[in-house]
Order: sequence, then structure tokens, then C-alpha cells
Amino acid sequence: MLVYNLIILILGLIILSAFFYFNSGNIVPTINLGIYEKSNLPINLVLFWTFLAGIFYGLLFAIAQEFRLRKRLRRLKKEFSDLQDELNSLRQETIDSIFKKKE
Repeated sequence: MLVYNLIILILGLIILSAFFYFNSGNIVPTINLGIYEKSNLPINLVLFWTFLAGIFYGLLFAIAQEFRLRKRLRRLKKEFSDLQDELNSLRQETIDSIFKKKE
């Protein structure tokens, strides 16, 4: 598995290097982000920063999802523990005492 991941990584780096090499002369005339404006940036730099921004936003959503799942897991563990306690208490009672309580 390690060799497979290494091959994929090397192929990805080769493709990325080729992309940067063939697009090295391309310039983005103007980037306007509302409060920030920049002119004459290489397309490689623009793509790199947008890629990093995408990773950052994806990471934020993944962290939020992780917190939601951990909260749900804690709630389900507590519910399981309560149900387990109830089951143990019912196992200790005799059948006659359960029916006498209902009457």
C-alpha cells in the first residue's frame, strides 16, 4: 500500500510540475476580492492560493462535522448507559414482583 501511495504522489507531482511549467507565462490581469485588488499575477500563484483556500474551508467544515459527530456519540453513549442500567435493574427483579407493581 505504501508503494501504491508513493507512486500516486510522484505521478501527481509530475502532473503538477508539468501544469506549472506549461502555464508559467500566463498572467491574470486583475483579481478583485472586494476590499483587495491585485494586478498581473501569474496564474500558477492564483491557482495555488485558491487551492489552499479550498483546503482551508474544507478543513473548517470537516472540523465542524467532527464536533457534531462527537456530540452525538456522547449522547448515544449516555443513552446506552442508561438503557444498560435499566436492563440490569430489570434482570435483578423477579417476574412476580414486576407483575405485582402493575396491579
